[in-house]
Amino acid sequence: MRDRINELSANFAVPPENIIYVFEEHSNVSSVFSEKFWDSRLQKSKPRPTEFPFSVIFPLFNATDPYYWKHKKGLKRNIQYEEISDEEIKAQAKGNIVTPFEEILRRIMPAA
Repeated sequence: MRDRINELSANFAVPPENIIYVFEEHSNVSSVFSEKFWDSRLQKSKPRPTEFPFSVIFPLFNATDPYYWKHKKGLKRNIQYEEISDEEIKAQAKGNIVTPFEEILRRIMPAA
């Protein structure tokens, strides 16, 4: 990953310390990776890791796919679905923030 950051830095004339990776969600990699960012027992984000390469990766959310949300007992997620209101989506999103987008903006704005 360090090599890739150095390549991006050279190709785009951006200092290596300004290169970050923004992921939609942490769980698309592996459970070991997810555990760096999300406490599944407490259902909340963990403090940002400081060790490389995790320190340059910024997952935005946990569980963006409604399939993985808690549903009514007995719902067969593979063949049934339930209507989800905009309010429910907003509440789910708020509770599943791993990295606030404002944090990413604060990090990239000085580099602009």
